[in-house]
Amino acid sequence: MLAVWLAVLGPFLFIPIDHADAVATLCSHDDACNENCTEEEEALTDSAFLQMGVAKRNLRPDISLLRIQKTGGTSFGKMVMPRFCYLASQKCEANYHRDWNQARRSTNIAILLRHPVERTISEFHFLHTNRWAFDQSQWDVPFDVKDLIWSAIQARDLRSYLRIKQNPSLNRQTLYLAGFKPSYKINFRSGKSVSIGKGIDWKLHGPELLEKAKEHLTSSKVSLGLTEQFECSMKVFSKAYGWPVDEVLAKAHNISAKWLRKQNKTALAYALGGPRKRHGRAVKDFQKWSDTIDDTLEREIETANAIDMKLYNYAETLFDSRVRGMC
Repeated sequence: MLAVWLAVLGPFLFIPIDHADAVATLCSHDDACNENCTEEEEALTDSAFLQMGVAKRNLRPDISLLRIQKTGGTSFGKMVMPRFCYLASQKCEANYHRDWNQARRSTNIAILLRHPVERTISEFHFLHTNRWAFDQSQWDVPFDVKDLIWSAIQARDLRSYLRIKQNPSLNRQTLYLAGFKPSYKINFRSGKSVSIGKGIDWKLHGPELLEKAKEHLTSSKVSLGLTEQFECSMKVFSKAYGWPVDEVLAKAHNISAKWLRKQNKTALAYALGGPRKRHGRAVKDFQKWSDTIDDTLEREIETANAIDMKLYNYAETLFDSRVRGMC
């Protein structure tokens, strides 16, 4: 009798997902779906997840996206994964910002990392006009410094933003790979711990956090991609998860084109008082977020995210060694 009931009810035993929350999460708009995206466009993508029931109750996911803010999570997690997980009958999780602690139960973990300067400016720019996202718990902002961080964002004061010790944007990629949720603390083997709420001394504890992040990044269950090499990364994920490479690449190519059309770096360059010409390009032709700032501020972002810079350099070397002959 139990078997009969399971056969009847099995297709409906999905974890319920609140549609409003899912759409709100989707509208966190990584760069491929910037502030010009409508809720209708986003909801169409999100409905694929809702219909799939991708996280069945009590079942280990086949693939989880360790989704870090502004690294391409919407592009990959909301525009690529729904279709190809569905076609491969895979249970996938990608609709929230998820760190190592939340993703590690999955059989496979997909990770996209991005150059820290590009990621930091992208997050700073996005939050300026999206208070609803800033207020979501998945953006990890400590309550005690919420007003301080928001004031810096609204004033377009990137330097003050970088100086806030409890700012979760600092070395965010290392934090997510090391794992700090849900307690917002990271425990070391020595018995010591660090807390985002109290602020992290990156000079003191950064090296140990970096080693923890590297250890997780090289886990056998992890597939690594780089936002700057998005289409090549799609080849990596396709090979790892048995997806049709040509179809995934076609989807990725369309996403990349949409990404470039919708970004407005000129407006940010003027708002920040940045250069009108950078790297041989006029302001109207700026292609990277780092084009919008001067060399001095770029160095300051690198310094504030020194551990993420080391992590990204390590990830680049790791990625290049894995994709030889593939891209």
